[in-house]
Amino acid sequence: MHLPTCRPRLRAPLRHAAVAARLALGLLVFIPALPALSAVQSRELKVEGNQIVLAADKRVVVRLTGLNVPGGEWSVNPARERVGRSIKEAMENWHANLIRLPVSVTGWQDGNYKKQVDGFIQMVAEAGGYAVLDLHHYKQFDDPRYLDFWREAAVKYKNHPAVLFGILNEPHGTTWAVWRDGDGTGAAGHQQVVELIRGLGARNIIIAGGLDWGYDLTGVAGDYALVDQGPRGDRARKGNGIVYDTHIYPWKGGRKNWDAKVGEVRRRHPVLVGENGFDPGDETQQQFAPDARHEEWVPELFAWKNDSAAYGNLAHWAGWCFHYKASPVILRGTAAEFRDDARYDYPATEFWGVYVKAQLEAALGANLARAAGIASSDARSNVTAALDGDPRTLWESAAAGPVALAVDLGAPRTFNRWRVRHYSANEKLPAPDATVSAGAERNTADFKLQTSRDGRRWRDADVVAGNTAGVTDRFIRPMTTRHARLLITKPNRAGDGTARIYEFAIHAAP
Repeated sequence: MHLPTCRPRLRAPLRHAAVAARLALGLLVFIPALPALSAVQSRELKVEGNQIVLAADKRVVVRLTGLNVPGGEWSVNPARERVGRSIKEAMENWHANLIRLPVSVTGWQDGNYKKQVDGFIQMVAEAGGYAVLDLHHYKQFDDPRYLDFWREAAVKYKNHPAVLFGILNEPHGTTWAVWRDGDGTGAAGHQQVVELIRGLGARNIIIAGGLDWGYDLTGVAGDYALVDQGPRGDRARKGNGIVYDTHIYPWKGGRKNWDAKVGEVRRRHPVLVGENGFDPGDETQQQFAPDARHEEWVPELFAWKNDSAAYGNLAHWAGWCFHYKASPVILRGTAAEFRDDARYDYPATEFWGVYVKAQLEAALGANLARAAGIASSDARSNVTAALDGDPRTLWESAAAGPVALAVDLGAPRTFNRWRVRHYSANEKLPAPDATVSAGAERNTADFKLQTSRDGRRWRDADVVAGNTAGVTDRFIRPMTTRHARLLITKPNRAGDGTARIYEFAIHAAP
């Protein structure tokens, strides 16, 4: 027997009457979709083979690495759990580009809860990241509210470029046939939910967890893979693909076990390790893996995730759990410390958090700009502050109007990701329910990444407009060049003409 993984265990599977009939599209309640927001920097994703790529350019391969930010699964007021502040910390200081956001059908009945979820997703989208809307319930689709949730959420976030749909947290206690097709009486199947979402016109990537509390994907490698299609087998209504989710903890063993349960699926499909962690204080780990050592088990896990040679891809992942009380805990602290907004600085646990933070930084790849020669159209300012690797040193431009910060890499180098740390990245949110930094108006607004072979003739590699976020983190098509520059055409929305940047980084693929 395997118990649920994520402490505290404040949610339990609910059982209700038959749900199959409620799949009928005639029962849908249509909810207005979110308005288009100019500040959204995320770019739409799709599945291509066993990779995740940009929908507009399949040559741009995206790896999602990040954190589970909990609270919404056990509280109707996630702001009390500092979810917004934790998202900001995760993306700006822990280098996450993926936030797995657990939600519950209980919370979803509350209008303020929905507004908070909207705000959290907007935070992620402004930074160019991705949010998994994780329906954090268990077993199977045996509660009619689960389908009601996806009827509403699929329309609300339809084709939002930052939102991925995690349709059920941890299936278990059933068969692969029921997992896929339902039981014909009281439980819907994952395939029916896929078709429900696609029938509503939502092409967002769908994430489906396997059996054994989301761990076992062997059925997907067999006869039970899901088909991306609309109702009644309508392949014309397919979306952007399906990613399979696995949850790996010490009681699942080591690499031999992971290969047996997940390895073949990873060779065929993108796989998200949506939950994983190590915690000697976790009750389930104490019961089923009491002799596990973090010095051995955690490095083995990350080596497996990062082994592209064996599987033809890198595993995507989100560490559980960016909180002090939901085990396995990434953060140290008490309730009082966690809620001390002025002092709490997100300290990492030595048995899990320090590994997660290091691996999130490693996923960026080497920063080629840090060791590069520097040139700038703004020679009067201290441009080295933007390239010294210190997130606390701020470059402020002295020249008015457009300004360029150029780097000479010394020789042609290949990179596929770039990152800018703006003015508000070193600020904390002004209140527990806030989702916008006080200094957001001073974040760099419009800017470009440009490349050149000779340092004289430049071409655009990527363009950002209307930025409000404290950090910009972008994947691009791999390119090889000697010279790169950040060209700032609108320093900020405050209108004072000054560009303010803590760090400009160009990352080689790890």
